[in-house]
Amino acid sequence: MKSPLRILYLEDDPKDAELVQAMLEAEGVACLMTRVETRADFLASLEQDGFDLILADYSLPSFDGISALKLAVDKRPEMPFIFVSGTMGEEVAIEALKIGATDYVLKTRLSRILPSVQRALREGQQRAERTFAEEALRRSEAYLSGAQRLSQTGSVGWKVSSGELYWSEETYRIFDYDRTTKPTVELFLQRVHPEDVAPVKQIVERAAQDKKNYEHKYRLLMPDGSIKYVHFVAHALTDVSGDIEFVGAVMDETAAKKAEEALRLSEEQWRDVFENNPIMYFMVDAAGKVMAVNPFGAGQLGYRVDELVSQPVLCFFYEADRAEVETNFALCLEQLGRGQSWEFRCVRKDGTVLRVRGSAKAVARVNGPIVLIACEDITEQKRAEEALFHAGLEARVSERMRIARDMHDTLLQSLHGLMLRFQAARNMLPRRPEEAMRAFDGALTRADQAIAESRDAIQGLRTAPVAPIDLADLLTAMGQELADSQEANSDSPAFRVKVAGERQTLSLSLQDELYRIGREALRNAFQHASARHIEAEILYDERLLRLRITDDGKGIAPRVLEQGGRAGHWGLIGIRERAKRMGAQLDLRSEPGAGTEVQLTVPSSLAYGGTE
Repeated sequence: MKSPLRILYLEDDPKDAELVQAMLEAEGVACLMTRVETRADFLASLEQDGFDLILADYSLPSFDGISALKLAVDKRPEMPFIFVSGTMGEEVAIEALKIGATDYVLKTRLSRILPSVQRALREGQQRAERTFAEEALRRSEAYLSGAQRLSQTGSVGWKVSSGELYWSEETYRIFDYDRTTKPTVELFLQRVHPEDVAPVKQIVERAAQDKKNYEHKYRLLMPDGSIKYVHFVAHALTDVSGDIEFVGAVMDETAAKKAEEALRLSEEQWRDVFENNPIMYFMVDAAGKVMAVNPFGAGQLGYRVDELVSQPVLCFFYEADRAEVETNFALCLEQLGRGQSWEFRCVRKDGTVLRVRGSAKAVARVNGPIVLIACEDITEQKRAEEALFHAGLEARVSERMRIARDMHDTLLQSLHGLMLRFQAARNMLPRRPEEAMRAFDGALTRADQAIAESRDAIQGLRTAPVAPIDLADLLTAMGQELADSQEANSDSPAFRVKVAGERQTLSLSLQDELYRIGREALRNAFQHASARHIEAEILYDERLLRLRITDDGKGIAPRVLEQGGRAGHWGLIGIRERAKRMGAQLDLRSEPGAGTEVQLTVPSSLAYGGTE
């Protein structure tokens, strides 16, 4: 059902309004008419969004139609406005039409009211559609201009026959010309870089001659001396007269070009660092295969780069170190961005061993995480440290021997002399007490001298190195001593020493350090672990010597392990320091309620040094 026509009628005579409504309805036009007489009512009605048409008398007692028309044009310019009056002259009618009235109908000729209303509504609809189209076009042009500005892409039109050019606002910005400047081919060529003018002319002339699409890239030399990089794409169109017109897009690629150049320089710098750095670099995928290695790193291992790429990285690590490498590799993958550092050994192509300090970190990539490993050759450093360690041990042993000799020559001989003096005084005591007292006084004076002579030697004395007794026997004796020292009302843990492999003669200085580490580990197990079983295992292998001490006690608190020991206690710290001085690998594992394992691994080249 068609909606009724909503009419705002400015009329002071209700009968005239009823007559107009009746004539419209007689022609089949349903109406909802609102009649007003005053300016205030008319203005209030205009504020409402409920009318399709305005009818107005020209002359009213308190208001006039021309004023009403001006208000309507100002407030609701899209709404048709028809004068219905009996006093409106032709000149006034023409003036009203100029102001914005749609039509006028004399009350003496109301038969024209229906066609006038129909035409007014039709023109109003057309005007609304035109306004909508213009607004849509304006928005489209604004969107296009905004899109060109954001994408730095301007549009160009070129009519070949006349040479006429059209540039969009963004094209003017790209070429840095004022918007009021008329674009020409000469103006365009003025901006082209002198080195690119000739090839640009050649491309444009060939395109105009062949009437085909064309595309090219060139540079612009701007007034301030800067250079822009542009990419131009044109499509050839033929109009009805057969003339060619090119429609194209000019894209400012300066930012992209600079970013590309910066990326290229960055990649070159990274490649220089990667390929020429005197440190071994590996890139390893999550599966543990080598993705890349720098030439220096490949050369250090005696390989070519292509021989290492795609190979499992574990193949190039010393077999005894692979478990630790796998552990650190897994930690890197679990905690992206967090580095891991440790020392390990690599095996060269010729089978020789290279000792290195490695740092690894996993980073996220589109195709999955990768692990970056940097390896520093510390072989010579380790050799120097081991030589210094052995020299230090030899110096310590020599010093202990010197102190022992000094004590023998001072303290022991002095004590022997004192024993003789005391024995003589005792013999004199029953018969010659006065002489005996003088002898006692002399003995006491000699004792003071002996103490003074021996004090310096005692202060420099350390526990003498263990005698050349088998390490297993030493640990067995130590375990027995600790078991015997247990409280009478406590159950002593079961203890045993296992030996695997063919026993080797150990250097005295190194055996002394091994024994002290083992003694400290056993003391901790017996005194603090509340263990039921304690075991010491010694493995003699042609490649290494391994001492492992385990218990099934309560374990060590994680915080203590992280901090390296308890405050004021030096046992764990001493174990680590001794292991480091020896050039040995120390592994300490413990879990609350699951016991503790202390494992010391010494390369055979250090362990089996014979007697000293």
